[in-house]
Amino acid sequence: MKKIAIATCARIPELIPAEQSIVKELAQKGFDTQPVVWTDTSINWQQYDLVIIRSVWDYFKKYEAFIKWLDQLQNLGIKVCNTIEVMKANSHKFYLEHLAAQGIAIVPTVFVRQNSVVSITEMLSQQNWQQGIIKPAISASAYKTYKLAQTEASDYQSKLEDLVQETDVLVQAFLPQIQTEGEWSLMFFGGKYSHSVRKVPKNQEFRVQSEFGGQALAETPPPFVIHQAQNIVDIHGEELLYARVDGVVVEGNFLLMELELIEPELFLDRDSEATTRFVTAIINAL
Repeated sequence: MKKIAIATCARIPELIPAEQSIVKELAQKGFDTQPVVWTDTSINWQQYDLVIIRSVWDYFKKYEAFIKWLDQLQNLGIKVCNTIEVMKANSHKFYLEHLAAQGIAIVPTVFVRQNSVVSITEMLSQQNWQQGIIKPAISASAYKTYKLAQTEASDYQSKLEDLVQETDVLVQAFLPQIQTEGEWSLMFFGGKYSHSVRKVPKNQEFRVQSEFGGQALAETPPPFVIHQAQNIVDIHGEELLYARVDGVVVEGNFLLMELELIEPELFLDRDSEATTRFVTAIINAL
């Protein structure tokens, strides 16, 4: 019997409720599947035929340890999904710069290298952005993410300087469509489209995550959004066990905000067949 580890964090040792069904369905198909906390040093990872990265939602706060752990798995010759190479590249949000160079439409972004000297006031003025977003290149769940208006940019200069001293930074245009229409998240398993949600923030909020009061509604986007998201996923070919494409529609165009390939919530509970499709992709990956 093949053994599968589903990597999670210490805060959620049994996986989120929506993903506990993965363990049950794999067990029904004859696979010994266990949620395992990635930081647990007592684990013998060599016992597993496959490690699936899921809710490792603290990795960006323990980034060096996370990369070291991935290297350990690689050195042991353990199959990991998504692949270690893919996750390392995806852990730094400057991957958006590379996707833009390949013709993918992204949210307007200025990529600020660590230790750069920048003026947020001048940047917003030069880009003609009325509102902007500041976020670190290695982060998740809106960690150290700030929304600001051009008129108050100077108030955020010190926050930007502090971030730039720590890491690379993205400064992006804030798109009001996020608050009025919401953000699309499209899930792909084994490179194939599965299902979608439309994430909407609560009133007066810009962050769509549930911890900030956002909601994820089970809806299907227009065909052109699915097509564009598929084009983004296809850049990686069939090597992706899972992917989540996050973006927003602006004037009839789908703009990529994030391509989540490490630990995205997959909203398996928003589609009755999603877990089965994911489990099928896992078995195919073996």
